[in-house]
Amino acid sequence: MLETLDIKTLKTVHILCMTGSVTKTADLLNLSPGAVSYVLNKARKITGTALFVRTKNGMEPDTFARELSSRYQALKMDLSAGSEAATLSNRPFVISSYSLAELLISLSVIDSKKNYPEIIFHRQGHNEAKRVIKLRNREVDLDVGSRLPADKSITQLNFFIGNSVILVSQNHPTIKDTVTMDDWQSNRHAVWLRGMHFANSDFDGTNQFNEVNSQRKVAFTSSSTLNLINLCAFSDTLILIPERVGKKVASVMPVKILPPPVELDMRFDCYIHFHHSMSGNETMKSLVELFHTSLGC
Repeated sequence: MLETLDIKTLKTVHILCMTGSVTKTADLLNLSPGAVSYVLNKARKITGTALFVRTKNGMEPDTFARELSSRYQALKMDLSAGSEAATLSNRPFVISSYSLAELLISLSVIDSKKNYPEIIFHRQGHNEAKRVIKLRNREVDLDVGSRLPADKSITQLNFFIGNSVILVSQNHPTIKDTVTMDDWQSNRHAVWLRGMHFANSDFDGTNQFNEVNSQRKVAFTSSSTLNLINLCAFSDTLILIPERVGKKVASVMPVKILPPPVELDMRFDCYIHFHHSMSGNETMKSLVELFHTSLGC
């Protein structure tokens, strides 16, 4: 069944998986939206599956569509012997990260004097194994986030190591220049659903942090880091955040960063991951350098 799908059809399914938009797919393939729909309907008849479901966020691929996307990428790599990496600047660049990182990366690209390809952000899932698979199958060009398990096909770079700081609104009614343990315990907190993976090499320090952290008054939990930052900026909630990220956020939003009490002195590690075949690509290299520069790494 799959053998009856030509490379044009596989490519169309792949691009639609990346963009989630028939119109954008048509633009990238230099086709009309009607032509894209025709190819998609042909693929549906051959495979006997819907492939995509229309949602409020765009065309959502099913498991079979993702399989076809992976098949196209593998086939293209076999035919071109890595030529996709050499032509990265001619296609969209797919980045998987947190919503807050999307904002900071976007600001860095906009402020840069260099020209970069179109960037497509993919929401990063919780499952580390799936993140690895997306990188391995070239569904994602660059993954920014917590460290992934070692994989021979993936290059891993340390993005930054940051101490913890407390983020508060510039107009916080009680906290001005310092945060005490009384402040930490009496104020409400906003936390990320996935959790910030703070660490400490000291055994007692880690236990103390976990105990203090478990006693905070959690008022809001969100799956979006950007939502948490906005909530903090316009309310009296507190957020524990990596210092490098906090400094960048404070430069563009009405928040300030303050050192935490010694009981909350922790560290956060962030990593950049990409397929090893992209190691020599100039666009990849320039984007990684830009990210490091933007956070003062």
